[in-house]
Amino acid sequence: MKKFLAWFMVWGLLLACALDAQAMEQASAAPKHNVQHMQIMTKSSEGIIIADTWQDIQQKHTRIDIVEYVLADEAVKAVNQHRSVVLYQKEKMFEVSRSQGKEEEFNRDILDPYNIRNNKNRLFEATVRWYNGARWERTGTTMFNGRQVNALKRLYKTGDGLTAVNVGYVDPNTGLPIKEEYYFGESSTPTITKMYVFEEIDDPEGVLFTSAASSLLEKDAADWLCVAFDAVMPLDDALNSKMKYIACDVGDLPGLDAAAKNQVFRYFEKYKTRTLEASLEELREKGMFNPDTKVLDGPLLRVYKVRISDQKAVLYTSKYASSEGAIGVAVTLEWLGGKWQATNSALVWVS
Repeated sequence: MKKFLAWFMVWGLLLACALDAQAMEQASAAPKHNVQHMQIMTKSSEGIIIADTWQDIQQKHTRIDIVEYVLADEAVKAVNQHRSVVLYQKEKMFEVSRSQGKEEEFNRDILDPYNIRNNKNRLFEATVRWYNGARWERTGTTMFNGRQVNALKRLYKTGDGLTAVNVGYVDPNTGLPIKEEYYFGESSTPTITKMYVFEEIDDPEGVLFTSAASSLLEKDAADWLCVAFDAVMPLDDALNSKMKYIACDVGDLPGLDAAAKNQVFRYFEKYKTRTLEASLEELREKGMFNPDTKVLDGPLLRVYKVRISDQKAVLYTSKYASSEGAIGVAVTLEWLGGKWQATNSALVWVS
């Protein structure tokens, strides 16, 4: 009985917050904002997952925060947490994510149900498009929270090959979902229930995204770059041929201040060549390449994705000399013996 009451109180509080937020949103006639926010609260027998997604519809930045709660010893506890941020800087994408409590990511149905993380689909538009798709059958209207909403239904196969029923309730004015229910087998009680909240907010400077990314990187970013880039340098050493410099494209890396950059540059002094901060465009503008072959006068190093978990980080890096001479390497770092060490380097692409 205590277990039931604990879950009932948590779910009731979350539902009340969702309804209040939705009512406030609909009551206001605010102008268009640059950030779209969606919150999904998923309840099942295993616990409650709250997933927040923000998207800057102008800059295309995306941030996703997920917290999973379970009932342990008659108390509700947060057991798994995940944050991922995707930033676009002059069409270059940088992604950083951190998971605590579990190594693997949440499945896509929780993490990115409408496929907006690594492309340019607008959050609200992608969501509306999903519920307008051919998979859904329109079954009429029903009353929800004192107003009429559209009811939808779709059938699908589970991983075990069983037929499941997904019922959705959609706001007729916005086309956005309000609630979903999942039924398995012959049960008349939903096994999974989802509640949705949508809002638009202002964040002209992108602080919601850059500060979240910086908080994940600022403590260890310099050490990670030193170790990861050092692991990449010996690979495909033809890209280092006759190098006049080592260029590091770290200008737009969140959480990396001037002192951290200097730490990286000092570390690479051991290669007995000039180390500088520059992007590919800046190197070309300065003429720092062979005009006949179009090959850079030194390797250009960049990190484009970072995945962080407990005592481990994987940095996806690139070493570039020309359009036909570049590699991508996933470098795994682990905290061993009181310092970060590269424990694996895997080639992920070659051009």
